[in-house]
Amino acid sequence: MGTPLAKLPPRGAESEMNRMKHVWWIVLGSMLGCDLEDTGVEDELVEEDDAPRSGGGGGSGTGWGCRTCGFSNSPMLGGFALDQFVVGAAPVPQGGLRLAGIVDPYGTPVDVAVVNNAFVADKSGVQVSGAALQGWALRFEDENAQTLDVEIFDYSEQPSWVDDSPVATYTLTYRDAGGDVDLNVCPGMDPDLTSITVLSGERYDGTTKTVVPNSSEWVTLACRGHALAKMRMLGYAPKDQFGSTPKQRQATLKMLTADYCGTGHSFTAIGQPIDWADVRGRFPLVTNDPSRLEARWTEKGATCLDTPRLVSRNEVKALCALPKCYGDFSMAGVTWITTLQ
Repeated sequence: MGTPLAKLPPRGAESEMNRMKHVWWIVLGSMLGCDLEDTGVEDELVEEDDAPRSGGGGGSGTGWGCRTCGFSNSPMLGGFALDQFVVGAAPVPQGGLRLAGIVDPYGTPVDVAVVNNAFVADKSGVQVSGAALQGWALRFEDENAQTLDVEIFDYSEQPSWVDDSPVATYTLTYRDAGGDVDLNVCPGMDPDLTSITVLSGERYDGTTKTVVPNSSEWVTLACRGHALAKMRMLGYAPKDQFGSTPKQRQATLKMLTADYCGTGHSFTAIGQPIDWADVRGRFPLVTNDPSRLEARWTEKGATCLDTPRLVSRNEVKALCALPKCYGDFSMAGVTWITTLQ
């Protein structure tokens, strides 16, 4: 059995003062061996009150976004040390992690699986999930058989932006190297507000912003405010009830990150507002004003571009030549249309 890197006591065993201490996210990077440039995480992912009108559901005050509360456009995918890992009997990937099991608050290790994009423990044939897993610790294993315990500090179900159906969200924390402070896996986020959602069954390339489907052994953790978390809230996650295809999910990532050219280069920034409409009709157009049309989107990026949401059209043109949309609001052949606010 590996040597635990961070063994958590049962929930509540330490002082609330320690739980609420602010710790810079660079500590997480130094512990888990990632550089500032590699993380792709901003110090703050706080959502603004002036919301894009696209989106749906409730969640006001939680940061998960709704029609009347804001959410940030972001140019990153995951980008923290636990962003992707394997489950079950899959071999540990080089430089990566495998979810080896889960430990109950009394220190008993049991099996765990990811079912419908949520963690489910199997304790003597009894399934434990949702809020009942608070205080349990996910046990990860690296390629050297060392283990890292990550506590499920909090759980809540947030309304999706599609139809208010519940989306499982978590706060995951681990004990710092000194053993006296719990750190949020999503750096800088308040542990009392859930900050993680789960996607399973495929992988995501953060550099090219592409989907690698049919990866049943892979699980992705997405921090609130990141493109993958938004994709989940938009109803474009694998294994959700809305039935999107890998190509549609890739188009969603291209749209959210303003990857016009389809090369993985993002032309947006955190907090940049945008409205969107999708081919499934879950998010209808909020305008047919040609002057507000930004782009039409497929899995290859933008098929046409009028006015970019943040940069000039010439800046995009320096990377790729895209035709103008000329006010074409047709959904024929595309997954998304974006419009400026």
